[in-house]
Amino acid sequence: MIRSSLVIHVLLTLAMVDSLLPPPPKIVVVAGATGKTGRIVVSKLIETSPNVTVRAFVRDSAKAAEVLPTSSVQLEIFKGDLGSAADISRACEGADSAVWCATGFSDSATWINKLRGLFGIAVMPSQSIDIIGVEAFARALSSSPAGASNPRGVEAAVAEAPAGSPPFPRVVMLSSAGVTRPAWDEAKKGRLDGAADIPIVRLNPFGILGKKCDAEQRLRDSGVPYCVVRPC
Repeated sequence: MIRSSLVIHVLLTLAMVDSLLPPPPKIVVVAGATGKTGRIVVSKLIETSPNVTVRAFVRDSAKAAEVLPTSSVQLEIFKGDLGSAADISRACEGADSAVWCATGFSDSATWINKLRGLFGIAVMPSQSIDIIGVEAFARALSSSPAGASNPRGVEAAVAEAPAGSPPFPRVVMLSSAGVTRPAWDEAKKGRLDGAADIPIVRLNPFGILGKKCDAEQRLRDSGVPYCVVRPC
């Protein structure tokens, strides 16, 4: 009986001590961290969130050393390929959330494509990292210890989240303006005169807007709590 009381007392003491300790640092993965937007996201997270570790997902560690605040103890550099689901899974180990700031195609940096570019030969990339990467981040974070995917969707995941769970969303995707506009029919274009004639829609290099739109939908369908940000 005395031993049981002692165990209960120790457990209660540990629980009280644990409640007085500062919360463990959150880990936020930033994809495309060395890009113009990504480096701002990294800096602002470090500046405004002292209890956050920023894990910068980069392809070029030398560039990361040049453009990111590598002197900060809050910054981790993770070198990997955003076209690789395995790399993304490793980057998300222990992470609470991710911010997607990247765009591009998984095969655009191969040596043969670079060589073609030198001779002015147009190359049609085969795989969008938006589609591969965003979906891989959603899958990795939905199965991480910080939270699980809910097959009934985002609303159910938020409603059923246990007390003390990380704040939502778990994946923030920085998308693009006008991602749905290339698919508008003539009637809608007529109703919204000029809205489908903005530069990004006219150019739409390699159909990137459709790729972004597809990635957005895959994120919605994943069941992981998310936020899609489209610039105006």
